[in-house]
Amino acid sequence: MAFMGMDVVAIRGMSAQFRSQAQEIDQISRELRSALAATEWVGADAQAFESSWESVHAPGIARASSVISRAADLAHRQANEQERASRS
Repeated sequence: MAFMGMDVVAIRGMSAQFRSQAQEIDQISRELRSALAATEWVGADAQAFESSWESVHAPGIARASSVISRAADLAHRQANEQERASRS
């Protein structure tokens, strides 16, 4: 008979890796925000860059992290469901 279902251990490992990567993205975003705040830069270009960072780039990075975190949650939930189904 062919294998049907999932390798629960592998999927939980993937979920943990996704969660770790999402946390790393969050950390990088904090570091970039801190670097921007610590950089001495004045003028129209600085204001435009900061505005772009706050309105486009930082939210985009946060969305990427959120999507990866949700994928981690989904994978973990499905591994739990597979485990329950396999016991039935």
